[in-house]
Amino acid sequence: MRDLSSGASTNLLCVCLRRSSLLAASSVTAKPAEGDEVVGIALVTPQANEVLVCAVTSDAHAILCRVSEIPELANPGRGVTVIKTDETHPGTTVVGFGVGTRKDKVMLVVETDGGKEISIGPERLSVTARGGKGHGLMRKAKVVRVSPPAPPALPALLN
Repeated sequence: MRDLSSGASTNLLCVCLRRSSLLAASSVTAKPAEGDEVVGIALVTPQANEVLVCAVTSDAHAILCRVSEIPELANPGRGVTVIKTDETHPGTTVVGFGVGTRKDKVMLVVETDGGKEISIGPERLSVTARGGKGHGLMRKAKVVRVSPPAPPALPALLN
């Protein structure tokens, strides 16, 4: 992360690639590996609260780590590994990611091949270091869709 005292912009752009890499940069000039594709992009504005990133794989594993653990990419590069994919199953890939804080109860909603929806966030997962296999969400399940949580309902207006 940038030094906040320098007066430079502190907004970072996080780009998640299919093969478990995550880039953090103020302007991204990535060198994706052969067959890699972009899963998602998020603008991260450091706040007083700790900013977290949650990544989910197709074999129903998820990891929650600090954005500050992801070094800023200043030159073209491949980024860092946030979550390890299962090497025994070659089709396992990163299917989605989300950014939030500890105050966010839900950062992502995962739908499995059995139709079950699982809410993921700091309430369900503990914050760990990047680079691990993550927490198993369900056994023998595949993730088919990852979406952001539904926005909170607006309060009723008083007449």
